[in-house]
Amino acid sequence: MERESDMCSFQCKKWTLFTFCLLGIISTLIIIIAAAVVLSNADKDPTQSDEEWKHMKKVTIAVIATIGTIAMLVEMLGLIGAIKEHYCLTMTYAILMALITLSSIGGAVRIGSFWFTFVLNVLITVLAFLFARDLHYRQRVRNYS
Repeated sequence: MERESDMCSFQCKKWTLFTFCLLGIISTLIIIIAAAVVLSNADKDPTQSDEEWKHMKKVTIAVIATIGTIAMLVEMLGLIGAIKEHYCLTMTYAILMALITLSSIGGAVRIGSFWFTFVLNVLITVLAFLFARDLHYRQRVRNYS
């Protein structure tokens, strides 16, 4: 009976982590597209020349795309690690999420609306570490059997 409970808990963690990673990828993609569209339709500042404005828009879109791509790659680590039940990928994702969570503390302190993001990052990070721990335990049990 205890093994069924452990299996149910493991599957719940697996699919919850998978869902959060999938939602993270989709939302990051939507934010990148929305930011690029808004930026491309933004009005020029009258104090800047046309050349400066075009250069600034290109750099800003490149920065948004780069940060978004990195965020999507991190989420892909978690997604693939969860679906394949791969310990190394999941642990790498958990460590990267811990770093992202630590870096979001500054935003949460400075801007009050970032608290939701910070709490969500903490929950996903804890879930990733718990799932990685369960994967490690399952691999040890499988190796000794």
